Amino acid sequence: PTLSTMWTWALALNVVAFLLEKARPRFGLLVVPVAGFIAWGAHSELSDPFVGQDILNELGSTYVRGSYASVAVGLVGPILIVTLWEVLRRRRNR
Repeated sequence: PTLSTMWTWALALNVVAFLLEKARPRFGLLVVPVAGFIAWGAHSELSDPFVGQDILNELGSTYVRGSYASVAVGLVGPILIVTLWEVLRRRRNR
């Protein structure tokens, strides 16, 4: 996939996590398995000895770094959203 597609997925996962967390506490974590599946797919493609090397040769290291960065944002973002939302919820309930 293109980098713009990967970043769109990362953004979409974070938005969905935010909306789910806003609706019900800790529901934002439901996005994490989807993000993990996407991360696994991206990593398996980039680390493949044949496909990964061709991707690196054709698209360069910038694409590889951008891919891993978008996967990290898509995977860590929902966890941070849930954590920060929980902290804010507890501060409001004091």
